[in-house]
Amino acid sequence: MNELLRAIFGPVNELLGALPMGAARVSAFALLLLPLLVVLRLPRAWILRGAPSASRWRDLRLWAAVAMLPYLVLYLLAP
Repeated sequence: MNELLRAIFGPVNELLGALPMGAARVSAFALLLLPLLVVLRLPRAWILRGAPSASRWRDLRLWAAVAMLPYLVLYLLAP
């Protein structure tokens, strides 16, 4: 498993390691923000398919945003 992760993330790690720290932070922020934006664009009906109710707290798009928020804040505001 370790080799698989190294094969997938090794080139990204080398690329970000070669950048200046400010550019690497912005790039990492973008790499975290992009999938979040994709998830938020999914249709609500598709996300809630099979849910017993269409309550707002069952919307997994919102939970994904809440889960990603600390990481985005860290990369954006870290010194």
